[in-house]
Amino acid sequence: VVDNASSDTTGQIARDARAIVLHESTRGPAAARNTGIRAARGDIVLCCDADTVPSRRWVSEMVSAFDDPQTLLVAGNTQCYPPTTAAERFVVRTGLFDMQRALSRPVLPFVITLNLGVRRAAALAIGGFSEDIESAEDVDFSHRLLVRFGAQIVYRERAVLYHRCRTNAHSLAKQAYLYGQGMANCYMRFPAVVQWNLVRSALVLVRLVARRAQALGCALRVLAGTLPPEELEYHRYRNLWDSRFFAGFFQRYYGTRRP
Repeated sequence: VVDNASSDTTGQIARDARAIVLHESTRGPAAARNTGIRAARGDIVLCCDADTVPSRRWVSEMVSAFDDPQTLLVAGNTQCYPPTTAAERFVVRTGLFDMQRALSRPVLPFVITLNLGVRRAAALAIGGFSEDIESAEDVDFSHRLLVRFGAQIVYRERAVLYHRCRTNAHSLAKQAYLYGQGMANCYMRFPAVVQWNLVRSALVLVRLVARRAQALGCALRVLAGTLPPEELEYHRYRNLWDSRFFAGFFQRYYGTRRP
């Protein structure tokens, strides 16, 4: 267990359970994971998040993928807990943590770090996770590893892990903003793979305006009784996510001084 400058009793609970507790003062998941990877004694490292619960077969299913010596990076099957709030329903409907969706991206496919397996030697060979970015470190990590070794991501459908999503609009908005900043980092780091320009920025702004108009139309249809209220709920959260995501993206991309 890596105690990443926590302010609660996580470290003590882990010690009471006889876990090895390491301390990493540099804040952020990348630094914490790197400390764990460096200290690990096994050949395979599995990553999950604090808001996840692995199924009983998760470890064995993930590890079995490495029976093939060519396998370097593995993705498990992430399932969100049944949603009970509007924010959770939005995340489930959009497939934000759908691993196959992340793997099928035409550009920068990646393994979401909450359900990731990697050969320790390969992770160390690329310097681990980039500690100078706050989010999308899994996109950055996956891309660098796949390019370095010419590897492919292996998906394990039976390696099920359950994830707790953000429960309210405030926490979801913060997550969207952070994810937008992370994606901007990737665009700046890999310009030969993904490119951005003012034309694309303008198209995004047009899309945001169109979606706001769509949400307004949905509200009128709900009032008229021709559309179920859950559709309006979805579009409102879609607008929330997109506006905060691109606010973070634009702030990082245009507000960061680049060479």
